[in-house]
Amino acid sequence: MPRVKDHLAGMALHALLHPRAWGENTNIRSVKILPTITGPPLSLRQALKLSKTGRLFYISQTNPLVRHLEKAPVPILKTGHPGFDPLIKLLPGGISLDRIFALRAVVPEKADHPLMGQLLSGVSRLLSLPCLAAPGLLTGDFFDVDLSPLPSRSVSVIGIPNQFIAVNPGSSQIQSILSLFKENPQLAQFRLVKILLKESGLFSTSHDVILEKVSRHLLKEIS
Repeated sequence: MPRVKDHLAGMALHALLHPRAWGENTNIRSVKILPTITGPPLSLRQALKLSKTGRLFYISQTNPLVRHLEKAPVPILKTGHPGFDPLIKLLPGGISLDRIFALRAVVPEKADHPLMGQLLSGVSRLLSLPCLAAPGLLTGDFFDVDLSPLPSRSVSVIGIPNQFIAVNPGSSQIQSILSLFKENPQLAQFRLVKILLKESGLFSTSHDVILEKVSRHLLKEIS
């Protein structure tokens, strides 16, 4: 049986990478072979459909979140099989819950640096979207996290909201804004808001509308 699964995984991977060679109606896309932690396996076709709506998640069995997600209404792919892992990790739009856990994101009040906490707390209020310090984010300045398809009670066990912007406290850009925050908190917050609006894909409201609202709020603080 393991050899059969490995063979099917290889075929599905090839079908993903070379769709023209297999054609759109190939049966391999409909075979339910992708292991999950939430129930029956998924087919490649089902996984690709989930990926288009931001509902494709995968996780290793060693992640502490696993037992809290086993009854999630959204299928969650299970990594750890050498045959399926390359396929799962190449699925477009797949969200690694292992990576989310590794961010070690914390709410502003629990940030290692009090000043960082104040900056992110202020910006979170201005944007009505949580901005969390994520010391585990080692590359880049920001990272969008959208776990909204998952039950909030399952995600809250690690102390994070279902949707937030992870902020790398060690990035040079963030450190520069933090230095500005010491001298001019309002200007620093406004600068970070502008950057986040440009970099993040979590905002559905017009950026101009958000900036106008933020500007009015910050001006009231100064006056």
